[in-house]
Amino acid sequence: MPPTTEQKRAFHGATIELIQAISREVYRPTYFIQLMASEGAYAAACQVVSSNNLPDGFQRLLQENRPELTIEFLVTQPEWAHLFEAEILEAARGRLAMFPRQ
Repeated sequence: MPPTTEQKRAFHGATIELIQAISREVYRPTYFIQLMASEGAYAAACQVVSSNNLPDGFQRLLQENRPELTIEFLVTQPEWAHLFEAEILEAARGRLAMFPRQ
């Protein structure tokens, strides 16, 4: 079942918090901000996570070893995972597996 408007609104808020943390700690995720402004946080997350191309921002966070700042990490969290289709979650987990284990 697709997420409700209220669920999308809550995810949007969590995504704003993520963007603020990325901006404070690593870089300003301009592309994702623009995509989110035009598509909404939920659709932007689905588009970025399902892309065959590894986004520049993800690569930057990979270099910094900051998986917790990726949209992939956010969508796999228990409070949000139920909003996403299995393919999105699988793609997100696949990308997160690229981070070195601590």
